[in-house]
Amino acid sequence: MSYTGRTLGPFRFLSAIGSGAMGSVHLVSVREPAGTLKPGERAALKLIHPHLLDSTNALLRFLREARAGSRIVHPNVVRTRDVGTLLDGEDRIPYFAMDYVDGSDLATLMEETGRVPEHVCRRIGADIARGLSAIHGAGVVHRDLKPENILCTGSFEALIADFGVSRLRDDALLLSKTGEFVGSLLYSSPEQIRGDANPGDGRCDLYALGWILFLMASGVHPLARHRSPGATVHAQLHEVPPPLRTLNPSVGAEFEALVARLLAKDPADRLPTAAAVAGALEGTGRCAPIVLHGGTAPAATAAPPAARPSAGRAPTAVLGRVPAPPSGDGRPVATVLVVDDEEGVRGLLSRQLALIGCRPVEAAEGDAALGLLRSGGIDAVLLDLDMPGTGGLEVLGRMAADEALVRVPVVVVSGIADPEVAAACIEAGAEDFLVKPFSPAILRARLHSCLRRARGTPAAGTAVPRSVPA
Repeated sequence: MSYTGRTLGPFRFLSAIGSGAMGSVHLVSVREPAGTLKPGERAALKLIHPHLLDSTNALLRFLREARAGSRIVHPNVVRTRDVGTLLDGEDRIPYFAMDYVDGSDLATLMEETGRVPEHVCRRIGADIARGLSAIHGAGVVHRDLKPENILCTGSFEALIADFGVSRLRDDALLLSKTGEFVGSLLYSSPEQIRGDANPGDGRCDLYALGWILFLMASGVHPLARHRSPGATVHAQLHEVPPPLRTLNPSVGAEFEALVARLLAKDPADRLPTAAAVAGALEGTGRCAPIVLHGGTAPAATAAPPAARPSAGRAPTAVLGRVPAPPSGDGRPVATVLVVDDEEGVRGLLSRQLALIGCRPVEAAEGDAALGLLRSGGIDAVLLDLDMPGTGGLEVLGRMAADEALVRVPVVVVSGIADPEVAAACIEAGAEDFLVKPFSPAILRARLHSCLRRARGTPAAGTAVPRSVPA
């Protein structure tokens, strides 16, 4: 059944987001107050499937999920804002409304970027751990934590959700009447698979977080190679994951030890709480090497420790928000100047640059940007077009007239999808024109292409990687 375009109760249905075994999720606009939602807000509305309305068990599960979400208020958890029933003709359809997150799920982000640098893994992982700490503190255990259930905003802040773009929480771990295992095997803990998980023990979620960190840092999930559920179950129960640095030598030994400890088969070998994991990821707590119960820890690899992020030069006019570490082969990454009068836009672009392995530097207006360019060390520029004072076109003109700056490639970033505006920018000296919004993968490809066109090859000693660096 399609709800798009319809109005039911206080909600106008705008589009479908996803569907699972229990229900469907829709983007809605709020027409009148509903719970904590105010008119004009947008929300993600989950409806139970009509054919399940006569199932007492299904209704209880649906309402239990709604109540669990309403108990948790935290910046890294998608909130439940309203619970109720919609009238659709003679049908009464239970629903609950959640915050709508304008972004993508972590699984989609990983498909676009491949593995991501350790400092990005730590930032996203710490967000997830803080969200789990709030969830566990409310007496809830997620039990279906996976990349599809992690939503990332445009500034790469992570929120835990009970649904993903393509798979909802309703597809989570279940045991059928015949004992057949159904669910997210790649992220389910051994105790979940055995069916002996303590209902109040959140360490099964920490195991899933371990696999998420492993996937982000390495770009692969070792158990995905198995072709049958039975082989995956056996691996989750008995196989020790390979040391992370055998797949990505650039990650540090401490990060490798943390991931290994989270993936311990025995819950007692994992860190005790999500708060402890957040502290370890943020550097406020240390993670001792894992000591396995009834076994031995995997041998340490001979890989060198990861290079530390370079502090770089910090101009007084700007702040590079997320300094990125060197690329895997030791060469410095590209330094990209972000010029935009809106702080939020600068922050978003800086985070996207950090995710693809570049070092962002920021300027809030054209004159400051020209000063930074003349001081040297800038490999490329992301330039806003419409700024007060010295605007984007004037910056392009001054760069074209300066022999020292004319070879620095400029990508104009604009919210205006106008071919004539784009043509004017290219004629003024821009190498490319990007219309917001765009993905990190597109940004990486365009920057790489601009440096090649402007210099024949990337600048000496500078790498803009074809895939997200380790």
